[in-house]
Amino acid sequence: MSRRILCLLCVVWMLLAVTGLPQVIGSVAVHQIAATYFLVLLALQALPLLMTHHGTYGHRLHPVNVFYGAMALAGIVGTLLLALAFGIGGGPGLTIIAGALLFTGVVGSAVLAFFATPWRDWTFPQREREYLARFGGPDRRR
Repeated sequence: MSRRILCLLCVVWMLLAVTGLPQVIGSVAVHQIAATYFLVLLALQALPLLMTHHGTYGHRLHPVNVFYGAMALAGIVGTLLLALAFGIGGGPGLTIIAGALLFTGVVGSAVLAFFATPWRDWTFPQREREYLARFGGPDRRR
């Protein structure tokens, strides 16, 4: 449930910047507010990803959790690139790529958090052993 709440907050936080809130704020303190905005957005994305990797929402190598991790990582990369583009005044190419990664990662991970949960089926223990063998040995966390 916490992953769903944090992903929902992340989507709402991302939409604040898209809906025109920066025009209301003005240009006086925009750099300080932008730095805070990107740090909060990064924290809202990183916390559920770390919890997923730690095994809070089922095994971290479960296909749902692996795909969630990929989407959340795309969102984090997009956030970092957009912060970089905003900070150094990157061109339109960097902004387009960063925005696409940010939107895809945030919305994709939120959709997965809301509508997909790791399941226990009869084939997962066999796949789990294959995943662990492929990634280098036994999983020390579980």
